[in-house]
Amino acid sequence: MVSIVFIRFIIHQANQALWLYLPFYGYKFKNTSGGVATALTYADIVQSFPGLDSTADQTPDPDYTFFNGPVTIKKKVKYAIDYNFKGVFIWNMLQDASGEKSLFSK
Repeated sequence: MVSIVFIRFIIHQANQALWLYLPFYGYKFKNTSGGVATALTYADIVQSFPGLDSTADQTPDPDYTFFNGPVTIKKKVKYAIDYNFKGVFIWNMLQDASGEKSLFSK
């Protein structure tokens, strides 16, 4: 029988080799049923919706654009730290917004 200590060791070792992926873009869908989506940079999203709250991870209805906002990015980075991931990988820094809306500067 495999011990819980051994399982935790394996998970710990695996996490130390993993990177957590952080996309600086979102997807705009035509409706809530999904399907084909158009990719938008985070910069384009905040430019189109300048009043978005930092907790937002989707644009107001009926736009159907979903993305990782500042609070979601912080939670993912904290998760990577808490679970001993090797690090985070940002795709793509050129898609980030500038100034106070930047995800990287948060």
